Amino acid sequence: MTHEQRDTFGLIHRRYPSFLFKEENTMLCEVPLTKEQQTFATAHHSLVYKFLNENRLPEDEFYDVVIFGYLKAVRDYFSDLTAQQFTFSTIANRRMKFCLFDYFRTQERRKR
Repeated sequence: MTHEQRDTFGLIHRRYPSFLFKEENTMLCEVPLTKEQQTFATAHHSLVYKFLNENRLPEDEFYDVVIFGYLKAVRDYFSDLTAQQFTFSTIANRRMKFCLFDYFRTQERRKR
């Protein structure tokens, strides 16, 4: 689902939901979660361990890598109404996967 928006010149711009795309150059330090988001994140925290186990990743090494993606997924799920047409686990898995890819890409760069 896309949303169309007209700019000052009358041109139509399509806006796609932000959770569908990986955001480049985002900082790890963002706005804190609201109380409602914190409660939701706590209730679904097992998704982080499920993701790590399904991908055969050691928790002690990769938890810090994927948790920021998980928290971004919580924020997206509450702030973007189009995100709620998907299950939260889908959004969380996608965000954690992006963080994992970024980590491996960064590690690969260091080896060169």
